[in-house]
Amino acid sequence: MSAIAIDTQSTQGAKLTASNFQPLKANELSGRVRTAFFQYIAIGAQAANQVLGFTRIPKGARYLGGTIVSSGAISSAKLDVGFIASDESGELDAAATADDIDFIGDNLDIAATAALDLLDTEPAAFGYVTQKDVWIAGKLLTAGLADGDTLTGVVYYVTD
Repeated sequence: MSAIAIDTQSTQGAKLTASNFQPLKANELSGRVRTAFFQYIAIGAQAANQVLGFTRIPKGARYLGGTIVSSGAISSAKLDVGFIASDESGELDAAATADDIDFIGDNLDIAATAALDLLDTEPAAFGYVTQKDVWIAGKLLTAGLADGDTLTGVVYYVTD
């Protein structure tokens, strides 16, 4: 059997080499996968550009992904989903900028009753690490949520 050598390493693998040893962050190697469930029930009609707070995750958490599903009663509505600083200082995307809220869900059709994926780990470079305590929030792109319409979901993240 011939030997097989590793030609290149991941960021985390490179940290573990003898010549360049650096301890891995808890959320890079192990840690506890946390699950945050949410249920949003509209009180009154929800207008376009309204921001809906779903759940919060802590600073330093590695966001892994999630799912959102509507009650099925929604006739038509589009939603962006992303991070907002919990101190409400502004919207955050993956680069911690304040110009959009669609990092983990862009133009989602929430009138569909199928579960919609919120950004999975691979597109997020295997987990975006939050820079602040953040809300997972949605911004309605169109009107369409009526009184009593429900959005339910779950997000997964790793902490130490």
